[in-house]
Amino acid sequence: MNASTRFATLFAAAVLAGAAAPAVADIGLGAAITDGAGGTGTTVILPIRTPTLLIEPQLAYADNKLNGGTTKTTAPGVGIYLRKEIGPLFEAYYGGIIAYNQTKTTGGGPDTKSTSFSLIPTVGVQHYFSKQFSIGVDVGLLYQDGTTKVSGGADQDIRTIATVARILVRGYVW
Repeated sequence: MNASTRFATLFAAAVLAGAAAPAVADIGLGAAITDGAGGTGTTVILPIRTPTLLIEPQLAYADNKLNGGTTKTTAPGVGIYLRKEIGPLFEAYYGGIIAYNQTKTTGGGPDTKSTSFSLIPTVGVQHYFSKQFSIGVDVGLLYQDGTTKVSGGADQDIRTIATVARILVRGYVW
């Protein structure tokens, strides 16, 4: 089984785990601002909070311009975390994110299209202003594996290890 097949299998298992979440769960909407590998971007998240887990289907998007070129990245994924109360209004969480990345670069050189899978072990903390609203920060170690297709050139493998930091806002409405 190659690396892409393994990541696809992990991604499918994570999505199914999210779909099988217990009926006793809070569901909400959130956003994250990311800074790290690949530049700065925004992620829309759908947090599902159970008594012990935080499951977050998400869609990350980045649009970066540099030296006359534009790089656009879209990355659907899912984060699965264990939750641990660390005070009356604070909670730690740890787990990881599995994502499928699609990146397109135009201008400033040859055009490229990349596809890759990412695995990001993550640890974070959040503060609850109320039962329905929290703000948090987390950090992760990104591992990315994939391929870049270069117009008029040879394909290139992607192998990246980098740190990622996020600021998150979550609101639970259901």
